[in-house]
This record gives sequence, structure tokens and C-alpha cells, in this order.
Amino acid sequence: MKNKILYTILIISIGFNLFLFGRWFIFEQAYEPSESEQVILSEMVLKTVESKEYKKLAEKENIIA
Repeated sequence: MKNKILYTILIISIGFNLFLFGRWFIFEQAYEPSESEQVILSEMVLKTVESKEYKKLAEKENIIA
């Protein structure tokens, strides 16, 4: 009887851990950019901030970035 309860708890624990790992791996890890992507993103932000259109918008709007 004790063995069945222990096996049940073990299976539930392993299943829950696999669920948490899968959720992290699929949803959260996908949103972290790699080092090369971070370099590209920083260059894109710099070009955007230095553009004429952004400067015109910054004069009219209160931009928090």
C-alpha cells in the first residue's frame, strides 16, 4: 500500500516538473535574445533614436524609453 502511494507521488512530481520545464523551455526561453541578436537590436535602437522622424516625435510627445 505504501509503495503505491509513493509511486503515485513520484509520478505526479515527475509529471509536474516536466510540465514546468516544458512551459519554461517553450514560452520563456524563446523570448531571450542571443548575443548576436542583442547586438543587432541595440544597433536598430540606436538608428531609430538618431532618425529625424524620432526626433520630431520626441519634441511633440513625452517618450519614456
